[in-house]
Amino acid sequence: MKPLFQRILAPVDYSDLAALAARTAAELAAQQQAELTLLHVFAPQIIYPELPETAVPPLLETTEEIRAIAEREMQALTDRLRADYPRLQGRVVESADRPASAIADVAKEINADLIVIGSHGRSGLSRLLLGSTADRVVHEAPCAVLVVK
Repeated sequence: MKPLFQRILAPVDYSDLAALAARTAAELAAQQQAELTLLHVFAPQIIYPELPETAVPPLLETTEEIRAIAEREMQALTDRLRADYPRLQGRVVESADRPASAIADVAKEINADLIVIGSHGRSGLSRLLLGSTADRVVHEAPCAVLVVK
């Protein structure tokens, strides 16, 4: 029988919740014998109020610095997961648009069957003001989305 998922995409922002979602995605990928792509989207011109202060250092001067930090974090994450799941790749992309749009674009590009994303679990005014990348991904995704809470 053909596996349900052949390509899984897991967007990460290097938070603890994103790491949990990435581990969940890796476990699903292993069960399904699927390819797993971890993706970090950065947009230097957008302020990231939803990220913990440790995720992106404040007041970085250049896009290259932001990219270098994001790529180091991606390498560390893929190194931790690759021991248990070798069919893993990490990608870092820059986007002038909202992260959800870039996530949907990469999902289309790699022909993903599933996106596994963490939800920050905001509610009320915080969610209204900041929005939810996970919610936007659900609406824009070209495939199924699993939101890890």
